[in-house]
Amino acid sequence: MVSHGRDVDSALRAVDLDWYPWDDPHAIIPAKNAAHFFFNLTQDEGPDIAFHVVAETGVLDIGLLGNAIALCSTPRSALTFAASMMPYQCTHEVLVLSKNSDDCVIADSWTFAFKDQETRHIVAQYVLALIHKICRSTGKSSPPLQAVRMVPHPEFGLAHLRPWLDCDLQADVNTPLEVVIPASIADHSFPKHLVDAGQNLPIPRLRPLRGDGSMAACLALLAKSMMKDGTPSLDRMAAIAGVSRRTLQRRLAQEEVSLSDVIDRVRQDIAAEWLKDPRSRLQDLSGQMGYTHPSTLTRAMRRWSEQSP
Repeated sequence: MVSHGRDVDSALRAVDLDWYPWDDPHAIIPAKNAAHFFFNLTQDEGPDIAFHVVAETGVLDIGLLGNAIALCSTPRSALTFAASMMPYQCTHEVLVLSKNSDDCVIADSWTFAFKDQETRHIVAQYVLALIHKICRSTGKSSPPLQAVRMVPHPEFGLAHLRPWLDCDLQADVNTPLEVVIPASIADHSFPKHLVDAGQNLPIPRLRPLRGDGSMAACLALLAKSMMKDGTPSLDRMAAIAGVSRRTLQRRLAQEEVSLSDVIDRVRQDIAAEWLKDPRSRLQDLSGQMGYTHPSTLTRAMRRWSEQSP
């Protein structure tokens, strides 16, 4: 959007993602907000926006999928790696590769329902575009995909994807995304120059996102990302979680915690990480934790550990 002169700040603000920390590409964001962002983008840019976005991105620049090429030699092994990394990437997306076929069959689904068919289509299209990008990276001239079954766009069906895909396209409103990659593509080696270039990509140290599966653990992940924008309010957290304020309070009470407890623990974790670095400045750390003044951080540290920072 920046490179095309679009107003990114307004687009992020419209879906409550304007707190996103651009200096941390692995910061956690709510999946439904991200889907809403893509939905709005589709209204302005067209129903095949996901393919446009991915087409303009280098294959080594697509996050952990780009990292996968550095570690794997073929699309099948790269996508197998991506599936194994999904618990570190998303709490509710499930990527499965069939083990009983010469061809590579991939299914991508979600454990919650998006708000409407158009959003489901947009999300599936983005995953499809990424898979297509990896398969094209082999450099083979034959079509990279054999067949695709996915939820259609409610107005355009799948017609807007045909300029991008030379394969059997099947519309099905009741199925998760299913992609068939012919064995000749799935097991074809990536070009040496691509693999060599990928060797310099850093592989981040990540933790499984679901943690203990509690509401408190999920809110803690988001609160850590949101803290630079100030302390997240109960109303904002409830909206992000997709529940009412009272429901969120009740869920947390069942886990014997409050939102204040969650945020306090997040601040302790942030402080512990920052203070390992002797170059850390108290003023920077205070801002990272959502405090308006370093003296507030000092008082909090004494409460947690009976020591000053």
